[in-house]
Amino acid sequence: MQNTKITKLLALSLAVLMLFSFVSCQGGGTGDDQKDPVTTVEEKKETTAENTSTATVKIICDDTVTKDIWENAEILPETKYTFDGEVDAFTVLTEITKEKDITLVHSDGYVTGIGGLSAMDAGESSGWMFQVNGELASVGAQDYILQDGDALVWFYTADYNTYFN
Repeated sequence: MQNTKITKLLALSLAVLMLFSFVSCQGGGTGDDQKDPVTTVEEKKETTAENTSTATVKIICDDTVTKDIWENAEILPETKYTFDGEVDAFTVLTEITKEKDITLVHSDGYVTGIGGLSAMDAGESSGWMFQVNGELASVGAQDYILQDGDALVWFYTADYNTYFN
């Protein structure tokens, strides 16, 4: 009878030991080998800084427009624009003109006027275009996703045909 009590006590002890081992393996251990899930302010700043991108934005008129109908070639001088994640050229224009209190007129993403200068003010082939890093974009402004370091230039031209010949 004494032997049976000892056997039951050993079996119970072994079961409790196995249970603790199992819980420890499932994440209930001391935590010495686990990373603290709390993000510090410094870590958050580093992560945000790593994910932040910058581009420059400029709004100008080409030479033919400034000679003929518009007094100032530079509607917006080169301005730094900071963004997180993806942003398209149209959103950048919308946000920067709002921030700088420059009038923007558009229809479903097609820009028809900036700063009071509208499409066809300088003739039927005049209007607003944009380029990134010195190259005309091959897609619409809502489809052009900017990258870190890009130089976005919105410009008004008296004859957009000269850019496609």
